[in-house]
Amino acid sequence: MKSVSKFLPALTLVLMSGMVISCSGMKTVSSYPGQVSIEAREINATHRVNQCALGSKLDMVVNFATGSDKLSAKGTATVKKVAAILKDPSFRGRVTVVGYTDSKGDPTKNLALSQRRAARVMNALIAQGVSANVLSAEGLGEADPVATNSTAAGRAANRRAAFVVN
Repeated sequence: MKSVSKFLPALTLVLMSGMVISCSGMKTVSSYPGQVSIEAREINATHRVNQCALGSKLDMVVNFATGSDKLSAKGTATVKKVAAILKDPSFRGRVTVVGYTDSKGDPTKNLALSQRRAARVMNALIAQGVSANVLSAEGLGEADPVATNSTAAGRAANRRAAFVVN
């Protein structure tokens, strides 16, 4: 059987363990029926797949209360799910935990808060057994809002830490 190669802008991958990871800008190469080799930046993995779907960010976020870098119960549960993905032996790559804030308050203080949020989540992943060698943390303050900052619900959505696979 000859190999087939094509570029996929986004794909979601369901690992044999049942975990799902997301990446973008991927090239797939099929050599055998039901088997796909995926190359994306630093991620190289081969899996039998029944379902596919992905993006460059893990499709999970940890949200925070106003002015806080403390993990809520829901945030801790999300960290555990992400840790399970990152500890899967078939996952190869690095993850940057990116912290954000809403637009309320001093931008300099928000930048520092976003860094503390990212570090808090990264340290929680390490506590769950994820290797520190595959993690980094970055705070971006008010940058890249996912919702409007003119409503309470929008600001709540923007107070987050996201996971970027690189």
